[in-house]
Amino acid sequence: MKTAQFHLLDALVETFLFDRKVQNFTPGTVTYYRGKLKRFRLYCQRVGIEYVEQITPDTLRGFLALLESDGLVPGGRLGHYRAVKTFLRWFARETAPEAWSNPIEKVKPPKVLDAPIQPISLKDAERVLSKCPADLKGTRDKAIFLLLIDTGIRAAELLSLNTDDVDFVTGSALIRAGKGGKTRIVYFGSRTKKSLRRYVSMRDDEADPLFVSVDDRARLTYSGLRWIVLNRFRDARVRPRGIHTFRRLHALTMLRNGVDVITLSRLMGHSTTDVLRRYLAQTDEDLHIAHARASPVDKGLL
Repeated sequence: MKTAQFHLLDALVETFLFDRKVQNFTPGTVTYYRGKLKRFRLYCQRVGIEYVEQITPDTLRGFLALLESDGLVPGGRLGHYRAVKTFLRWFARETAPEAWSNPIEKVKPPKVLDAPIQPISLKDAERVLSKCPADLKGTRDKAIFLLLIDTGIRAAELLSLNTDDVDFVTGSALIRAGKGGKTRIVYFGSRTKKSLRRYVSMRDDEADPLFVSVDDRARLTYSGLRWIVLNRFRDARVRPRGIHTFRRLHALTMLRNGVDVITLSRLMGHSTTDVLRRYLAQTDEDLHIAHARASPVDKGLL
Protein backbone atom coordinates (compact mmCIF):
# COMPACT_ATOMS: atom_id res chain seq x y z
CA MET A 1 0.00 0.00 0.00
CA LYS A 2 3.03 2.28 0.15
CA THR A 3 2.32 4.14 -3.06
CA ALA A 4 1.94 7.82 -3.82
CA GLN A 5 -1.85 7.56 -3.81
CA PHE A 6 -2.00 6.74 -0.10
CA HIS A 7 -1.64 9.36 2.64
CA LEU A 8 -0.08 8.77 6.06
CA LEU A 9 -2.61 9.53 8.77
CA ASP A 10 -0.12 11.04 11.22
CA ALA A 11 1.33 13.41 8.63
CA LEU A 12 -2.10 14.52 7.43
CA VAL A 13 -3.32 15.23 10.97
CA GLU A 14 -0.30 17.47 11.57
CA THR A 15 -0.97 19.29 8.29
CA PHE A 16 -4.61 19.72 9.27
CA LEU A 17 -3.63 21.19 12.66
CA PHE A 18 -1.19 23.56 10.96
CA ASP A 19 -4.00 24.63 8.62
CA ARG A 20 -6.22 25.40 11.63
CA LYS A 21 -3.45 27.53 13.10
CA VAL A 22 -2.82 29.41 9.84
CA GLN A 23 -6.54 30.12 9.55
CA ASN A 24 -6.29 31.87 12.94
CA PHE A 25 -8.29 29.40 14.97
CA THR A 26 -7.75 30.06 18.68
CA PRO A 27 -5.01 28.11 20.49
CA GLY A 28 -7.74 26.47 22.55
CA THR A 29 -9.50 25.24 19.40
CA VAL A 30 -6.26 23.88 17.93
CA THR A 31 -5.53 22.13 21.23
CA TYR A 32 -9.07 20.72 21.20
CA TYR A 33 -8.57 19.21 17.73
CA ARG A 34 -5.10 17.96 18.64
CA GLY A 35 -6.37 16.11 21.72
CA LYS A 36 -9.35 14.50 19.99
CA LEU A 37 -7.36 13.48 16.92
CA LYS A 38 -4.47 12.14 18.99
CA ARG A 39 -6.89 9.75 20.64
CA PHE A 40 -8.17 8.72 17.21
CA ARG A 41 -4.62 8.21 15.92
CA LEU A 42 -3.75 6.00 18.88
CA TYR A 43 -6.82 3.88 18.18
CA CYS A 44 -5.87 3.58 14.52
CA GLN A 45 -2.36 2.46 15.49
CA ARG A 46 -3.89 -0.19 17.74
CA VAL A 47 -5.97 -1.65 14.91
CA GLY A 48 -3.15 -1.44 12.34
CA ILE A 49 -4.29 1.57 10.34
CA GLU A 50 -1.47 3.69 8.94
CA TYR A 51 -3.09 5.49 6.01
CA VAL A 52 -6.20 7.66 5.82
CA GLU A 53 -7.48 5.53 2.97
CA GLN A 54 -7.61 2.52 5.30
CA ILE A 55 -10.22 4.14 7.53
CA THR A 56 -13.63 2.54 7.09
CA PRO A 57 -17.05 3.14 8.66
CA ASP A 58 -16.35 0.16 10.95
CA THR A 59 -13.10 1.83 12.05
CA LEU A 60 -15.07 4.86 13.16
CA ARG A 61 -17.73 2.77 14.87
CA GLY A 62 -15.04 0.84 16.74
CA PHE A 63 -13.48 4.11 17.88
CA LEU A 64 -16.81 5.39 19.22
CA ALA A 65 -17.36 2.06 21.01
CA LEU A 66 -13.94 2.38 22.67
CA LEU A 67 -14.78 5.90 23.86
CA GLU A 68 -17.97 4.58 25.43
CA SER A 69 -16.10 1.77 27.19
CA ASP A 70 -13.65 4.37 28.52
CA GLY A 71 -16.55 6.09 30.26
CA LEU A 72 -17.13 9.06 27.94
CA VAL A 73 -20.68 10.37 28.01
CA PRO A 74 -22.53 10.86 24.68
CA GLY A 75 -21.51 14.52 24.58
CA GLY A 76 -17.84 13.59 24.91
CA ARG A 77 -18.11 10.96 22.19
CA LEU A 78 -19.88 13.48 19.97
CA GLY A 79 -16.96 15.90 20.38
CA HIS A 80 -14.52 13.26 19.12
CA TYR A 81 -16.88 12.36 16.26
CA ARG A 82 -17.06 15.99 15.16
CA ALA A 83 -13.28 16.44 15.29
CA VAL A 84 -12.71 13.36 13.12
CA LYS A 85 -15.50 14.46 10.79
CA THR A 86 -13.94 17.90 10.35
CA PHE A 87 -10.54 16.34 9.64
CA LEU A 88 -11.88 13.84 7.08
CA ARG A 89 -13.91 16.50 5.29
CA TRP A 90 -10.82 18.69 5.18
CA PHE A 91 -8.89 15.76 3.69
CA ALA A 92 -11.63 15.29 1.09
CA ARG A 93 -11.25 18.92 0.00
CA GLU A 94 -7.47 19.09 0.15
CA THR A 95 -5.75 15.94 -1.07
CA ALA A 96 -8.08 12.94 -1.15
CA PRO A 97 -7.92 10.73 -4.27
CA GLU A 98 -10.75 11.36 -6.68
CA ALA A 99 -12.34 7.97 -6.11
CA TRP A 100 -12.07 8.17 -2.30
CA SER A 101 -15.34 7.88 -0.39
CA ASN A 102 -15.52 9.59 3.00
CA PRO A 103 -16.37 6.89 5.60
CA ILE A 104 -17.73 9.42 8.11
CA GLU A 105 -20.75 9.98 5.85
CA LYS A 106 -21.93 6.43 6.64
CA VAL A 107 -21.58 6.72 10.43
CA LYS A 108 -24.25 8.45 12.46
CA PRO A 109 -23.08 10.71 15.31
CA PRO A 110 -23.67 9.61 18.91
CA LYS A 111 -27.14 10.64 19.98
CA VAL A 112 -27.13 13.12 22.83
CA LEU A 113 -30.42 13.00 24.69
CA ASP A 114 -31.88 16.28 25.88
CA ALA A 115 -31.90 15.10 29.47
CA PRO A 116 -30.47 16.35 32.76
CA ILE A 117 -26.72 15.80 32.97
CA GLN A 118 -25.75 13.75 36.01
CA PRO A 119 -22.34 14.99 37.20
CA ILE A 120 -19.96 13.21 39.52
CA SER A 121 -21.25 13.52 43.09
CA LEU A 122 -19.40 15.54 45.72
CA LYS A 123 -18.98 12.33 47.70
CA ASP A 124 -17.26 10.58 44.78
CA ALA A 125 -15.16 13.70 44.10
CA GLU A 126 -13.91 13.56 47.70
CA ARG A 127 -13.06 9.88 47.26
CA VAL A 128 -10.98 10.71 44.19
CA LEU A 129 -9.20 13.52 46.03
CA SER A 130 -8.44 11.24 48.99
CA LYS A 131 -6.62 8.82 46.69
CA CYS A 132 -4.09 11.42 45.52
CA PRO A 133 -0.82 10.71 47.39
CA ALA A 134 1.35 13.40 48.98
CA ASP A 135 4.18 13.16 46.42
CA LEU A 136 4.62 15.67 43.57
CA LYS A 137 2.45 13.76 41.13
CA GLY A 138 -0.37 13.24 43.61
CA THR A 139 -0.19 16.84 44.83
CA ARG A 140 -0.37 18.05 41.21
CA ASP A 141 -3.37 15.84 40.47
CA LYS A 142 -5.21 16.99 43.58
CA ALA A 143 -4.59 20.65 42.67
CA ILE A 144 -5.92 19.95 39.16
CA PHE A 145 -9.14 18.38 40.45
CA LEU A 146 -9.78 21.15 42.97
CA LEU A 147 -9.17 23.86 40.39
CA LEU A 148 -11.50 22.18 37.88
CA ILE A 149 -14.26 21.83 40.47
CA ASP A 150 -13.80 25.28 42.02
CA THR A 151 -13.65 27.26 38.76
CA GLY A 152 -15.50 25.14 36.20
CA ILE A 153 -12.86 25.91 33.58
CA ARG A 154 -12.57 23.78 30.46
CA ALA A 155 -9.78 21.25 30.06
CA ALA A 156 -8.07 23.32 27.34
CA GLU A 157 -8.24 26.42 29.57
CA LEU A 158 -6.64 24.57 32.47
CA LEU A 159 -3.87 23.17 30.28
CA SER A 160 -3.03 26.60 28.83
CA LEU A 161 -2.55 28.24 32.25
CA ASN A 162 0.90 29.53 33.16
CA THR A 163 2.04 30.05 36.73
CA ASP A 164 2.03 33.81 36.17
CA ASP A 165 -1.69 33.66 35.30
CA VAL A 166 -2.53 32.66 38.88
CA ASP A 167 -2.89 35.24 41.66
CA PHE A 168 -2.39 33.42 44.94
CA VAL A 169 -3.35 36.51 46.95
CA THR A 170 -6.81 37.11 45.48
CA GLY A 171 -7.45 33.48 44.56
CA SER A 172 -8.00 34.11 40.86
CA ALA A 173 -6.71 32.92 37.50
CA LEU A 174 -6.60 34.70 34.15
CA ILE A 175 -7.98 32.70 31.24
CA ARG A 176 -6.24 34.34 28.30
CA ALA A 177 -7.89 32.49 25.44
CA GLY A 178 -11.14 30.82 26.37
CA LYS A 179 -13.67 29.46 23.92
CA GLY A 180 -14.10 31.93 21.09
CA GLY A 181 -10.85 33.67 22.01
CA LYS A 182 -12.45 35.41 24.99
CA THR A 183 -10.48 36.45 28.07
CA ARG A 184 -11.95 36.23 31.56
CA ILE A 185 -10.99 35.86 35.21
CA VAL A 186 -12.09 32.90 37.32
CA TYR A 187 -11.91 32.56 41.09
CA PHE A 188 -11.13 29.80 43.57
CA GLY A 189 -11.39 29.38 47.33
CA SER A 190 -8.94 28.87 50.16
CA ARG A 191 -8.76 25.06 49.92
CA THR A 192 -7.86 25.21 46.23
CA LYS A 193 -5.42 28.05 46.89
CA LYS A 194 -3.65 26.01 49.58
CA SER A 195 -3.44 22.99 47.28
CA LEU A 196 -2.04 25.02 44.38
CA ARG A 197 0.55 26.67 46.62
CA ARG A 198 1.69 23.30 47.92
CA TYR A 199 2.05 21.95 44.40
CA VAL A 200 4.00 24.98 43.14
CA SER A 201 6.28 24.92 46.20
CA MET A 202 7.19 21.29 45.47
CA ARG A 203 8.26 22.09 41.92
CA ASP A 204 12.03 22.24 41.38
CA ASP A 205 11.88 23.87 37.95
CA GLU A 206 11.13 27.27 36.44
CA ALA A 207 8.91 26.12 33.58
CA ASP A 208 6.14 28.55 32.64
CA PRO A 209 3.18 26.12 32.49
CA LEU A 210 1.22 25.76 35.71
CA PHE A 211 0.63 22.04 35.21
CA VAL A 212 3.49 19.98 33.84
CA SER A 213 4.49 16.37 33.34
CA VAL A 214 6.48 15.22 36.34
CA ASP A 215 8.94 13.38 34.09
CA ASP A 216 10.12 16.14 31.75
CA ARG A 217 8.41 19.31 33.07
CA ALA A 218 6.73 19.84 29.69
CA ARG A 219 3.24 21.34 29.61
CA LEU A 220 0.64 18.73 30.50
CA THR A 221 -1.27 17.56 27.43
CA TYR A 222 -4.94 16.70 27.05
CA SER A 223 -4.03 13.04 26.74
CA GLY A 224 -2.00 13.28 29.94
CA LEU A 225 -4.86 14.95 31.75
CA ARG A 226 -7.28 12.29 30.56
CA TRP A 227 -5.06 9.52 31.93
CA ILE A 228 -4.77 11.33 35.25
CA VAL A 229 -8.56 11.41 35.53
CA LEU A 230 -9.04 7.79 34.50
CA ASN A 231 -6.31 6.47 36.79
CA ARG A 232 -7.39 8.45 39.85
CA PHE A 233 -11.01 7.42 39.33
CA ARG A 234 -9.89 3.80 39.07
CA ASP A 235 -7.82 4.08 42.24
CA ALA A 236 -10.83 5.50 44.08
CA ARG A 237 -13.12 2.81 42.61
CA VAL A 238 -15.35 5.50 41.17
CA ARG A 239 -17.06 4.94 37.82
CA PRO A 240 -14.92 6.46 35.03
CA ARG A 241 -16.15 9.80 33.70
CA GLY A 242 -14.84 12.36 31.27
CA ILE A 243 -12.88 15.46 32.27
CA HIS A 244 -15.95 17.58 31.63
CA THR A 245 -17.74 16.05 34.60
CA PHE A 246 -15.93 18.49 36.91
CA ARG A 247 -17.33 21.45 34.95
CA ARG A 248 -20.82 20.03 35.39
CA LEU A 249 -20.26 19.54 39.11
CA HIS A 250 -19.10 23.16 39.42
CA ALA A 251 -22.17 24.51 37.62
CA LEU A 252 -24.71 22.49 39.55
CA THR A 253 -23.09 23.11 42.95
CA MET A 254 -22.86 26.85 42.32
CA LEU A 255 -26.56 26.91 41.40
CA ARG A 256 -27.51 24.92 44.50
CA ASN A 257 -25.49 27.37 46.62
CA GLY A 258 -27.48 30.33 45.35
CA VAL A 259 -25.45 31.78 42.44
CA ASP A 260 -27.76 33.24 39.79
CA VAL A 261 -27.65 31.87 36.26
CA ILE A 262 -26.39 35.08 34.62
CA THR A 263 -23.39 35.36 36.96
CA LEU A 264 -22.66 31.65 36.61
CA SER A 265 -22.80 31.91 32.84
CA ARG A 266 -20.21 34.71 32.86
CA LEU A 267 -17.91 32.83 35.25
CA MET A 268 -18.02 29.75 33.02
CA GLY A 269 -17.34 31.71 29.85
CA HIS A 270 -20.71 31.31 28.13
CA SER A 271 -22.00 34.15 25.96
CA THR A 272 -25.62 33.28 26.81
CA THR A 273 -27.43 31.37 29.52
CA ASP A 274 -28.88 28.90 26.97
CA VAL A 275 -25.78 26.69 27.06
CA LEU A 276 -26.25 26.13 30.79
CA ARG A 277 -29.72 24.64 30.44
CA ARG A 278 -28.63 21.00 30.39
CA TYR A 279 -26.03 21.60 33.10
CA LEU A 280 -28.55 23.07 35.47
CA ALA A 281 -31.56 20.84 34.92
CA GLN A 282 -32.57 19.12 38.13
CA THR A 283 -30.72 15.87 38.69
CA ASP A 284 -32.06 12.70 40.27
CA GLU A 285 -30.42 13.76 43.53
CA ASP A 286 -32.23 17.12 43.49
CA LEU A 287 -35.58 15.42 42.88
CA HIS A 288 -34.91 12.91 45.68
CA ILE A 289 -34.12 15.69 48.17
CA ALA A 290 -37.17 17.71 47.11
CA HIS A 291 -39.44 14.71 47.59
CA ALA A 292 -37.96 13.89 51.00
CA ARG A 293 -38.68 17.45 52.15
CA ALA A 294 -42.30 17.42 51.02
CA SER A 295 -43.46 13.82 50.81
CA PRO A 296 -47.29 13.82 50.80
CA VAL A 297 -47.33 10.70 52.95
CA ASP A 298 -44.49 11.47 55.37
CA LYS A 299 -45.30 15.16 55.69
CA GLY A 300 -49.03 15.24 55.06
CA LEU A 301 -50.79 12.17 56.41
CA LEU A 302 -51.21 11.49 60.11
